[in-house]
This record gives sequence, C-alpha cells and structure tokens, in this order.
Amino acid sequence: MSTLSAEQATELGDQFSKMGDEIRDYYLGNFDALSHEERDTMSKQMMEMWSMSSSMYTLSAVLVLDDLDASLQQIRGIQAEIGSTLKNLANVQKAIDITGAAVALAAALLSKDPKAIGTSMEGLAGKIADAKTA
Repeated sequence: MSTLSAEQATELGDQFSKMGDEIRDYYLGNFDALSHEERDTMSKQMMEMWSMSSSMYTLSAVLVLDDLDASLQQIRGIQAEIGSTLKNLANVQKAIDITGAAVALAAALLSKDPKAIGTSMEGLAGKIADAKTA
C-alpha cells in the first residue's frame, strides 16, 4: 500500500465528516421509528465517524509537518528567487503579484492545509516565472 499524503488525509477527513453528517441526517429523520438500542448504536456510529474525521485532519497536519524539511528547502529556493526577481523588476504590478502570492503561501503554511500549500507554492512559482519573462 502506498504512503498516505497530507492532501489525501485531508480528503479522507472531509469524506468521513460527510459520512457522519449522512448518519446524523438518517438518525434525525428516522428518530421516532428507531428503538432505543438502534438510537444508541447509530449515535455511537455517528460520533465515531466524526472522531475518525478529526483524527484524519490531525494526521494531515502531522504529515505536513513531516514534509517540512522538503518544504523548507523549496521555500528557501523560492525566497532567493523572489529576492533576485524583485531587485531587477521594473513592473510594479508584477512585484505586487509576487508579494501577494508570497503572503498567500505564508497563510497556507500557517493553516496547515496541504491543498492550499500546494496551490500557493505553484501560484508563487508561476508569478515569479511570469515576472522573469517580462
């Protein structure tokens, strides 16, 4: 079995949460028809599903931190590129685009959201590449 990525763990957390919501909807929609034992069983299953969702989100954050060394290397490279690009850039809008993308990356890293981190890194790299071709 392959290794679970932070993004996949987040997606699984989302899916488990939605499954918990579906159980809740069924539970509430059929509450009067359920026996006391069935209510207990479904209530426990619903809570367990949400607990597993929370565990997946926690795992995702841990996986992001495990990848931190690789990410730090990428960020060091990006930071160096930002510095050299901004020093030679005459187009103010492109400079604003780069600095805005850098702020978005910092926010994504603080949120520990793997999807946002990947998107932000790609976006920043794209802004830098765009500025270099201008």
